Amino acid sequence: MTQHRPTAPDWPALMTETLAAVYVCRSVASVRKLREAGEFPQRARVGGSLLYRRADLDRWIATLPTEGEQEEIDAACYADEVFNCAG
Repeated sequence: MTQHRPTAPDWPALMTETLAAVYVCRSVASVRKLREAGEFPQRARVGGSLLYRRADLDRWIATLPTEGEQEEIDAACYADEVFNCAG
């Protein structure tokens, strides 16, 4: 039986950390590290809970480099490390 991954409208507008991690295909630990580094959306306080907004997650996903862009970034970083081009 094929598992159905919900489309965006099927996901809730507010998500726990665990659900947000599933939504962006990352581990919870990875989401925490990204958030603490300021590289992931912050959570909204709803009552006593801290929840991620789906709209914020969607905007974050849209900023991720595509496959070709990531290769260019990785190559530039590698060149900087190997050839000390950065400074």
